[in-house]
Amino acid sequence: MLAEHGIRVPVLTSEDDGYGLLLTAFGHWNLPLHYFEGPFYVHSPAWDDQGPLDRTLITLLDRRDHETRPDARLAVEDEMRAAVRAHVPPG
Repeated sequence: MLAEHGIRVPVLTSEDDGYGLLLTAFGHWNLPLHYFEGPFYVHSPAWDDQGPLDRTLITLLDRRDHETRPDARLAVEDEMRAAVRAHVPPG
């Protein structure tokens, strides 16, 4: 999917590398959330084992799911992207 958007995909050596690429693509390259929501949930550890970024993303995804207006949902996605950019350097 990333290659289809003209993004060079590095060789991934672990599942964590893939998750890092996923975060970079979402936060820095502004690709749509629907590509990443499932993997966000799959990768996320149990609540007590989550780091600050994982906890923020899960909390914001929950908030987004409860929004009824499209503009409010997009605002939450913008907050998610900002959280990623604050924790993950551009790739």
